[in-house]
Amino acid sequence: MYYHDLTDLLNHDSAAYAYFYSLSPKTQEQLQRQRLTSIDQLRRAVKDMAFDERPQVF
Repeated sequence: MYYHDLTDLLNHDSAAYAYFYSLSPKTQEQLQRQRLTSIDQLRRAVKDMAFDERPQVF
């Protein structure tokens, strides 16, 4: 199911709410800047952020 924005998602999807608030405050802040409308998008954004923060290899 898709919602209007992250606030709407967190207000109506208890799994998304629990997942979001299990994340670090820094991650939560970064996610709030994105337009996320489903729990799948939320999970994907977290995975993408973790991938982007990995050290670069030679």
